[in-house]
Amino acid sequence: MQLRKLGNDIQISAVGLGYTGLSHAFGVPREKSKDARKIQAAYDNRVYFL
Repeated sequence: MQLRKLGNDIQISAVGLGYTGLSHAFGVPREKSKDARKIQAAYDNRVYFL
């Protein structure tokens, strides 16, 4: 995963994970365990911009 510099001291992943799909905004609330696995998978793949 490519990293990008944010400000002077912070590096974030070039790709981020948006949370909108994990909220109630798109219909029926989802299972929290599925959302937690999705967030963990993103972190495991060096997606640090959440």
